[in-house]
Amino acid sequence: MGINIISAAWMSRLARRGILHQGGAILDLGPQALVLCPRHAFEVYAKHHRSPDVLGELLDQIYNADNNSSRPDGAAPFYKIFGYDTYRSTDLQDKRATWQMDLNSPTPLPEKFDAITNFGTAEHVFNVCAVFRLMHDALRVGGLGLHVLPAFGDFNHGFFNIHPTTFFDLAAANRYVVEDYCYVDSMDIRCHIHLMNYQTEMNLDELPITLNDLRQYGTLPRKVIRQFEHVHQTVTGKLPPDSYTLPKDYSFVALRKVSEQPFQLPIQGVWIDNPP
Repeated sequence: MGINIISAAWMSRLARRGILHQGGAILDLGPQALVLCPRHAFEVYAKHHRSPDVLGELLDQIYNADNNSSRPDGAAPFYKIFGYDTYRSTDLQDKRATWQMDLNSPTPLPEKFDAITNFGTAEHVFNVCAVFRLMHDALRVGGLGLHVLPAFGDFNHGFFNIHPTTFFDLAAANRYVVEDYCYVDSMDIRCHIHLMNYQTEMNLDELPITLNDLRQYGTLPRKVIRQFEHVHQTVTGKLPPDSYTLPKDYSFVALRKVSEQPFQLPIQGVWIDNPP
């Protein structure tokens, strides 16, 4: 999927709340590029995390001369802004990857990590369970699994939509701490709207679909559909005509591994039936 301005806003939110590990190592499941995340908009968030002189150098390493598209090696300095000094990546075909492997049947990695990103990757892997198992095994205790995955729409983008219950039941089975969860509806439209008003930082707590909504089996689908219809009927026409606006909702989830127990397969409904 790549890193868009909402992903950048979310990373800034996690950093400012002390959730991210400073000075650690991060693994990208698929080397990421910045998409719908121009330099002028990203700098609004990045300035909170680095001094002006250091930030300028890192932004120069991230962006091409147009200040809109990212350089092929721009992911490492992007994560460095948020405190991750060591960067690795894995992918089957991308030549930039540190390790080339098929995530359907991954081999054990030679390093452990303080964070692993699953930014639009797992939905493209048919053996999706293998992705979550790899993340568990490759994280240090105290490390974060950072997930940005489709929950609704984005048709034929990948094999799967990963529904919200997945993350909470996965956390219940493996004793993860859910550090943060945001349900971002109509993500393309929200990206374009935010870029039109980029000076004002996005408040992810004001999103219309809340954590409490996710527990409601009966009402959640209706609320998602109503919100989808509302946004596309009232907002789409206000965007520039060339705006890229596929219908899609995404989950933004930070899960912290807190024990060395072996990876456990989740059973659906545990989180719903046994709230913390």
